[in-house]
Amino acid sequence: MGVRDDERWRGVTPRSSWGDVIGWWVDALSPARWAPSTLTQPILPGWSFGPSLVINEGNSASPTTEVAVLREQSYGRQLGRLGDALEAVVEAVGPTADHRVEEFLAMQQRIAAIKEEAAQEEVARLRAALDRVRRTQPEAFEALLRDLTDGPGSVNGTA
Repeated sequence: MGVRDDERWRGVTPRSSWGDVIGWWVDALSPARWAPSTLTQPILPGWSFGPSLVINEGNSASPTTEVAVLREQSYGRQLGRLGDALEAVVEAVGPTADHRVEEFLAMQQRIAAIKEEAAQEEVARLRAALDRVRRTQPEAFEALLRDLTDGPGSVNGTA
């Protein structure tokens, strides 16, 4: 049996010691050997954690004004207020057979359900956090209970 010319057997001959053969296998099976030398891979493809809305002269007549408005009133808040106002107008006008109104009211109900679900999830997270504090930091938990029932810095309800 001669030396194989194949790249993977380079340096290992029939007369190689067991140490050389084992060393070759350890090197060949090492994860570092098969891993790329550089790896760039998105952790959450399609997700954005920064402002992903670009407001400029190409999509706004007054980008500075729009940014100032958004600092105070997000698009979600604006749409929510418009939805609430339109819902009030629909209630004042009375029933209608227009499918667009029915679709709007169904959407408003779904939005309300989503908000309720989110509030319930937040309450569950708060309960879990409070339970963790109660178990791990009983003194801090008791102080928090006093603050919540009596008000911060008060003694038995007196400030």
